[in-house]
Amino acid sequence: MKVSIIVAPQDFRDETLSQALLFLDKKGIQHEILSLAGKECKGYHGASVKQDGKADEFEPVYSDAILLVDGPGVESSRLYENRQLLDRLKIAKENKKPIAAVGNAIKILAKANIIKDTKIAGVEDEDAKRLISLYKGVLSDSALVNDKGIITASDYSQISELVSAIADALGVS
Repeated sequence: MKVSIIVAPQDFRDETLSQALLFLDKKGIQHEILSLAGKECKGYHGASVKQDGKADEFEPVYSDAILLVDGPGVESSRLYENRQLLDRLKIAKENKKPIAAVGNAIKILAKANIIKDTKIAGVEDEDAKRLISLYKGVLSDSALVNDKGIITASDYSQISELVSAIADALGVS
């Protein structure tokens, strides 16, 4: 099992990534870090991670699940406007791969146009709310939602539960 984790080249939320890696490792799930940067990505609080590949070039059929990490870098790098990435998320959805997103990374799911009639975790970001509505997603009051293969968390405090939902979707206990 392998989860492809997509982070912004700069200013991803360090806590989300570090906690996701910790919980994936505990479950024995392999992972790869993908971004649009060169070889290294910098978190909002200074964490540095080496990327394993390019987010706009990976083949989603070779991933068992995808996790989109939140943070200010989602905005500054405009991940939600990268057509190659959005197309890859559509392919993953068509191939019934679980796709998870945290906080403002939910915008990427919306712009990929894969949330129609899907319940989405409540978010505070007004732009995310607008995009969820525009792309016909159903905004929930819950902090964590798993609906139709789309797993969303309102913020990084739900990362343990989000990783558990990914593991459940992959049949890993």
